Amino acid sequence: MEKNTTYSIYFGKGLVDYNAGNALVNYAYVFATGDKIDSLSISGNVKSAMTKEVLKEVKVLLIPTSQDSIFGKKKANIFTITDTAGNYKLNNLREGTYRIYALQEKNNDRIYNAPDEEIGFLKDSIVLERDLTNINLEVFKAVPKKFRTQEKKFEKNGSVLLIFNRRVDKPKLNILNDEVNNKDKIVRFSKSSDSATLFLPNLKIDSLKLVLTEGEKPLDTILVRRGNVKIEQVIDPQFTPNNGKVDRINHLQVSAFTPIKNIDKAKLKFKEDSLIRTNYQLAVDTNDSNIYHIRYNWRKDKKYQIEFTEGAITGYFGEQNKEKKFDLTYDDSENYGDLTFDFTDLDSNTTYLVELINEKKDRIYRMDKINSVNPSVVYKQFPGGKYTIRVIRDDNNNGIWDTGDVEKKTFPEPVVYLNKVFTIRANWEQKDSFSLSGLKKE
Repeated sequence: MEKNTTYSIYFGKGLVDYNAGNALVNYAYVFATGDKIDSLSISGNVKSAMTKEVLKEVKVLLIPTSQDSIFGKKKANIFTITDTAGNYKLNNLREGTYRIYALQEKNNDRIYNAPDEEIGFLKDSIVLERDLTNINLEVFKAVPKKFRTQEKKFEKNGSVLLIFNRRVDKPKLNILNDEVNNKDKIVRFSKSSDSATLFLPNLKIDSLKLVLTEGEKPLDTILVRRGNVKIEQVIDPQFTPNNGKVDRINHLQVSAFTPIKNIDKAKLKFKEDSLIRTNYQLAVDTNDSNIYHIRYNWRKDKKYQIEFTEGAITGYFGEQNKEKKFDLTYDDSENYGDLTFDFTDLDSNTTYLVELINEKKDRIYRMDKINSVNPSVVYKQFPGGKYTIRVIRDDNNNGIWDTGDVEKKTFPEPVVYLNKVFTIRANWEQKDSFSLSGLKKE
């Protein structure tokens, strides 16, 4: 122990009531080796940088700048954890200059283990001369420094799945050991570009050797073995909506996981109250060739059935559907409304991403880009229900939310939420506004 130093023995959840078993959280036993106990404090809260939800049981670490050890092997000695409201308080501190971090750990070692752990920090050091409050931190998961293909496998439907540990910018995949498959393959990258699915014309192979490039530069060489996977190339049609209700606005959408080459209308049976009808429309979507629309003058109190006979849907490599029937009734609730959002206080020459999301913030229904010239979003004939809005300041104008980097001392792109849940009502036209002053650049 050092002279004239205040020590705190932190018990975490180690002290538990003998009878009830309740833990005394964050209890510390404080003593000093000198004639006084240091008494300064720092307090604040910890949230998620993306959801803005408060986070409990996150470690807050305070490290003297002379021994910043968040990236090293030496554990931080001054720390506490947030309570159920996301609040923390560090007590019995001496004057000095510190770095402060919030760390959502996985292995409880009080050292930042990127990229699996989430971290928050302040860009500047803290000069502690008096009690400090509202030292608030937001945690995020950084982009991994080293790229890795986390998963690679043949699926039962004949596709090849690749999952990466980060987003890949301008990705391309090429097959090195199979010219035929490489020439005719179909590659589908996810919207976030952190996974890919390959569809191949020839599945009589044992393995594939792939090269993944990012912006024309080789990123990874990937060997995928087929193993003992039994493959059945079948197209399974999916319907939207899938609740058996259809309306005259969106009608019925037919899609599939497997790329669709064609749907043969002659092999569809469209029945209205058991009577065959042929005066319906079948058309491919103008923006997505894997979506087909079935439009009809649906009527109340009628029962509909659409039967896809075997082989009605064909893929690019011989895939076909098995027989499938789908029953429908007309949804006469007309559960659609119009909503216009006008956004104010936008920075000039800045793009914002407006995401319409659900109450739980885990589903994105639609994303729109706005700027100071075009600051409005219109939801025309949108399904009734409860929604909220998230807005991202897209500083680099790449159309996605970018996270931060603690080593480079860069923060995630700022996010703000509409502080209410709103309802789109049937047959209503509504207008609302949303100030983006919280996303103003400093």
